[in-house]
Amino acid sequence: MSAVPSAKAGVGSAVNDTTRELGGALGIAVLGSIVNTSYRSGLDLNGLDLGADEVNAAKQSVGAVAQIARRLGPSADELVARADLAFTDAFNIACWVAAALTATAAVFVAITYRPSREHAAEQSTPDQVEGDRTGQR
Repeated sequence: MSAVPSAKAGVGSAVNDTTRELGGALGIAVLGSIVNTSYRSGLDLNGLDLGADEVNAAKQSVGAVAQIARRLGPSADELVARADLAFTDAFNIACWVAAALTATAAVFVAITYRPSREHAAEQSTPDQVEGDRTGQR
């Protein structure tokens, strides 16, 4: 915001808020898609004596697994355990993707927006420049 003239502070603030909200919404959408895809592909329902409708429902969400488990009774422990594992693995994958994207963005920003010495000197106050000449800060 310090780079925006005072007369345009409202516009700068609005743009800042919009980009933050858009980034948050897109981040949730991308990471949610990763979790969903990873959960569906990682859920192993082989050997659990489930009907086709139950398999399709279980692949949709962990909440559907909980509903199926209530209907199955005590024999549902294996189904719940597999769904828990698939969801945890999917969430871990999304966290690793988020960490990789964050690290990539940090490197990009560090390389791209490194201030030059001339720019840093322009931004220094006269007191800082004088202190640098005399060895004081």
